[in-house]
Amino acid sequence: MPRFWLAKAACAILAVSAPGDARAEDRIYSPDEVRADLDALYASLRAAQFDPYERLPAQSLERAFRQARTSIARPMTRLQMQVHFQLFVAKIGIAHTRIEFPAAAYRGFEDAGGRTFPFEVRIEKDRVFVLRNRSGLPAIRPADEIVSLNDRPIRHWLARLARHVSGDTRDLRHGLVEYRMAGLLWLELGQVDQFDIVFRRGSKTD
Repeated sequence: MPRFWLAKAACAILAVSAPGDARAEDRIYSPDEVRADLDALYASLRAAQFDPYERLPAQSLERAFRQARTSIARPMTRLQMQVHFQLFVAKIGIAHTRIEFPAAAYRGFEDAGGRTFPFEVRIEKDRVFVLRNRSGLPAIRPADEIVSLNDRPIRHWLARLARHVSGDTRDLRHGLVEYRMAGLLWLELGQVDQFDIVFRRGSKTD
C-alpha cells in the first residue's frame, strides 16, 4: 500500500510513494486501499498542517473529504490516486499543502511520444497569452491571446486546471497553472491529438 509523508513544519508537502515496489506505477489499488490511504492522508494532514481551516472552514473541509472518499468507487492506479488526492488537498487553499505534480509520469508520457499542449503561456488575470510557440505553426506569435480552447472559453479552463494546484490566492494559482499548463491539461484530458484553439492577435511580439 502507498505511504504518505508530511513535512511537519509551517507547511505540509505530501508525497505519494510505494517503497520497495519497483512496479508501483503499474499497480492497481482496490477502492478499499485507496480509501484507507485517503483516511491516513486526512489524519496526517490535520496533524501536520498548522491551521488546515485557515481558508476553508472545518465543516467545508470535512464535506470535501467525505465527497472525495465517497467518489472512490473503482480501482485506481498510483497516478489516479495522486490526482484524486491532490484535488482534495487543493481545496484547503494553502500553497505549501499539496501533493506534488506527477512529473515522472508526465515525462514518461512525453518520452513515449505522447502529444501535449504546444504552448508556454503567460496568464494575466483571466487572460492567457502565448509566451513560446512549440506548435510549428509560425502564424501564432508570442503575445497572441488564447481566447478559447476546444470550444470552451479560456476562463473555463483556468478554473478547471486551477483545481489541481494549491494556492492561497487566485494570482498564485494562476501562476502555478501558467508553469504547468501542458501537464495539467494532460491530467484533465490525457492524450489529445489536436487542440481547437481560437487566438486573438497580440499587439506586440518578443
